[in-house]
Amino acid sequence: MNSRATCVIEINRIVIEKKSLSSTTRRVRKSVSDSKDCSLILEIIYGVLRNFYTLNYTLDSITPKKISKKNSTVRFLLVSAIYQLHYTRIPKYAVIAESIKATKSLNIIWSKNLITAVINKSYQEKKITFPQDVTENFNHPDWIKLIIQKDWPGNWREILKNNNSRPPMTLRVNTKIISRNDYIRLLEKEKITSTPTNFSKTGVSLKTARQVQELPLFREGGFIVQDEASQLTYEVISPNTGQKILDLCAAPGGKTTHLLQGNDNVKVVAIDNDEMRLSKLKQNLKRLNFACSILHGDATEQNFWANGKPFDVILVDAPCSSSGVIRRHPDIKLRLTESRIEELNNRQLKILMRAWKSLKINGICVYSTCSIFACENDEIVRNFLMQNKDAFCEKIDVNWGIETQFGRQIPTGHYNMDGFYFSKIRKTYLENRP
Repeated sequence: MNSRATCVIEINRIVIEKKSLSSTTRRVRKSVSDSKDCSLILEIIYGVLRNFYTLNYTLDSITPKKISKKNSTVRFLLVSAIYQLHYTRIPKYAVIAESIKATKSLNIIWSKNLITAVINKSYQEKKITFPQDVTENFNHPDWIKLIIQKDWPGNWREILKNNNSRPPMTLRVNTKIISRNDYIRLLEKEKITSTPTNFSKTGVSLKTARQVQELPLFREGGFIVQDEASQLTYEVISPNTGQKILDLCAAPGGKTTHLLQGNDNVKVVAIDNDEMRLSKLKQNLKRLNFACSILHGDATEQNFWANGKPFDVILVDAPCSSSGVIRRHPDIKLRLTESRIEELNNRQLKILMRAWKSLKINGICVYSTCSIFACENDEIVRNFLMQNKDAFCEKIDVNWGIETQFGRQIPTGHYNMDGFYFSKIRKTYLENRP
């Protein structure tokens, strides 16, 4: 199938059918054998989603009659073409030719003249003048913008801009196999430019993203792809040798394998309710040569992981809006709803309450999300503390992120990291509370 037609089909699945960009990426990589075509398709899909609102405004401003929702195939072919004209180096003649070819695959041959006319007009109008309400939404739906404005009054514009930026490809080096410095030197030999991360002692950021299979020591388990913010979970927990750790919502295993890598003889029980993601966790454990107990189940249900002995440490990496990783998953802006936030809030508190029952006295529970919304972070912890008088928050004394009332928040783009939140909660006898 024509590559532009593939783009349109996948964009339609995401925007209209609400499928995830992650599943789209997997499908494209599996079905498109030519690596250049695959890269181009993903570039266009990601680019359209990042700039969805301005691209659609541009289209509507240069067409005499607005394209109806039932003609979403035509609309998405046109916004894809406009993206190529204004955000890539693809020449106009190629954009027109490939778009016309796509009309056949998409069964919209009738639209050829419209396609050509719109592309020509978009090319002629090098720069579109946007009204204030378009420029200030920064390619976000209004409701998301309003939440970020409320939670981040001093730097909401910067966060919205960072959400539309291209994220770095960051690895966590498996120091059981090779040191970080040696791995950086190994990358240099392969002519791959990289730099050590600012705060994680095991992280490496690549100047240019690569297919993981192309990187040295992939099959040998020399690294795993993991953003630096996520890697900092290990520093917050700081596990001790011999501790028993419960990792809830563990898949696909970045934090799980870090716990196993960083300290010998810790005993980890990893749990997730998604069998497909658990399969990925098992693959990562096998490739990195680690092992732990794995259970499939819903963390809001009864404590099926309990065996009579409480845990020293519990990590609740709660399901969330993923508002801190929009730059990696721009489809979040189009698929996430306000009602979904309320559902997630209820689930987050339930998981935290359920986990607390399995934590030993003087044990630590780390609650984390990849969200920058206060309603999923400090507000959840506040509600939890009100209901559990044997719980108190410990200060996370680090040199990254921003201190909040109950934890530590990394805003999206802080030292080029994803948005992330941590709260460190200790369980104590009521009479021993500080």
